[in-house]
Amino acid sequence: MNGEGVIARAIPLVYVNDRQAKVTHEAAIGSIDNKQLQTLMARGLSEEKAVDVIVKGVLR
Repeated sequence: MNGEGVIARAIPLVYVNDRQAKVTHEAAIGSIDNKQLQTLMARGLSEEKAVDVIVKGVLR
């Protein structure tokens, strides 16, 4: 998923009802795991569909 028009957003939404609690929010996106990609492609998915499945699984 490289190219123009590609957007990634991480919007923190943390509700805490304890005034003493200390909370943080993090988000990180890295490269697609090549082994996962190859496994899905070996099962008949196109590269584009395999990437889509992996990304949707990570970001849901």
